[in-house]
Amino acid sequence: MKKLFILISNLLASLFFVWVFTIWTDTYVSYYYPNVVVHDSSPETTFQHVATRLEKLAEETDSFIAIQHQDPNSEGTTVFSYTTFGDGKLPDGLQEKNLEDAQSSSVETNYFVFDGHLDIHLLREELSQLGLTNMHLTIPSKLSTLMAIFSNGFQLIGLLIFILTFGALTLISQISQLRSSGIRLISGEKRWSIFLRPVGEDLKGIAVGFSLAGVLAILMQKILSLPTQSLMTIGEGLLSYNLILLSISLFFAQLFAVGIKKIHLMQIIKGQVPVRGIISLILIGQLLAIIIVTLGIGSSLKYSQAWQQHRIGQEAWSQERQLITLSISREGTSPGFDEQAQRKLITWYQLMDLAFSEKRLSYLDTS
Repeated sequence: MKKLFILISNLLASLFFVWVFTIWTDTYVSYYYPNVVVHDSSPETTFQHVATRLEKLAEETDSFIAIQHQDPNSEGTTVFSYTTFGDGKLPDGLQEKNLEDAQSSSVETNYFVFDGHLDIHLLREELSQLGLTNMHLTIPSKLSTLMAIFSNGFQLIGLLIFILTFGALTLISQISQLRSSGIRLISGEKRWSIFLRPVGEDLKGIAVGFSLAGVLAILMQKILSLPTQSLMTIGEGLLSYNLILLSISLFFAQLFAVGIKKIHLMQIIKGQVPVRGIISLILIGQLLAIIIVTLGIGSSLKYSQAWQQHRIGQEAWSQERQLITLSISREGTSPGFDEQAQRKLITWYQLMDLAFSEKRLSYLDTS
């Protein structure tokens, strides 16, 4: 039973990682490459000024730098593109935007270092000298990427359910083998070799499950044209998951190997095991499982309702041919406080107020 669970859970984990990367298709670079996120700039800072300095900086440090652009398409969704500086090639799946087409783009965006010797802190200092402000650094790591995948929502709940299920199966397996373990002890077999034998069986199952899950991930990566970086993360995620399973197996093996010293061998052979402690462990596991499942059901209902409402809205929007989508960049959310910016802001609000009063405009808050 444990071997089947290890195999199925590894395959499901592999499919889950593939699903995550289908969602991260346009933004996965944020989880792999250091970048500077800019939220504000001085009125004197222009895109051409920034681009000129980045080109020189790329040459000086022999690096490959890129500015990220976020533009809406005809369907209202965001399309990501990148203007590059220096010698290099964009990671798989990323769209390039040449410098001429990017002249009117906002400078309040994300700046990536894809390759080379440029330190991300130096990049922030250079951008600061150009007039960009309110910046923070993102320096991804393997651990932070895995934490981003498993730190919230269904991911964490699913992982906990898998861990509790394997723990319960391991506990049941050790209990069922207590009588035969007592007979082996009387026969002279070493205590640790007896209780570590199931760990060896689990290790074989983990090796098979990990291998098949890896093959499945490679096939799905080819079929869905996922970035090559995804395979590394999937491998690290599967390895971490299987190490957790192995740790659980070792924990219960140690627990029974130490605990059996306090019990008379004849009691074990007759099946008279200390059920109170074992039942306590099972009840604690069941309680945790109930809590996790309850939280999962509550989250599922909330997310399913939100998804259904979103789908209905998309269908209604697609049927309206006279409607358009207005989008603003980070620059639009904080246009500044100088006289010209305030005049533009007042004009914009007057236009929106007129459209509302004539019922020619609908407002949707997506915050």
